[in-house]
Amino acid sequence: MATPFQEFRQRLNLISQRVEEIHQKYQRYFQREERVPPQKEREAIEREMSQIQSREYPPFWQFHVNNVAHKLATYRSLWDKRMENFLEYGTIDGSRIQESRRRETMREIPEERPKNERSMKVGDLSSSETLRDLAESLWKDLDKSGVKIADPTVLERKVAQMVAPLQEKQSSESSLTISYEVENGKVKFKVRVGKGSSGSA
Repeated sequence: MATPFQEFRQRLNLISQRVEEIHQKYQRYFQREERVPPQKEREAIEREMSQIQSREYPPFWQFHVNNVAHKLATYRSLWDKRMENFLEYGTIDGSRIQESRRRETMREIPEERPKNERSMKVGDLSSSETLRDLAESLWKDLDKSGVKIADPTVLERKVAQMVAPLQEKQSSESSLTISYEVENGKVKFKVRVGKGSSGSA
């Protein structure tokens, strides 16, 4: 016939086994092999352990109670953390998903860099509105490069001055490209029509 301590020890062993079984069910849930987490089983085992811990035991008995209680507390913390990550990120490893999402976001939003040239059809040079649009685009690019031009009309006049000698060389099929370099806050422009004609300012 089993002694009271042996019966008590057997009860604790059964609780420990049930904790392991609940842990396995959580694992299957996180792996999407189970539809719902073992919440009811968990609550039942927590109530039983709470009842056991509410009593006083001899030191040797208390030692075994503490071991099982510590095991349950450790698993409970793990389950809660993984459940939080699982519900928020769809995986038990939340940090990995956050990093993956951060990298994905960085890929989706490319770094905006200022362009160093603007191109357009030469046929548009007859339009003052087109020249103004080109000057405005260049002004924005230069601003991003750190070159501040207070009055955009100054740049518009500069563009008109640069392209004027090239208007005779234009054709409906050729294109105009204005490129620039910034050195020590100063801008050097280059203008070319098609592949063969170019000038600098």
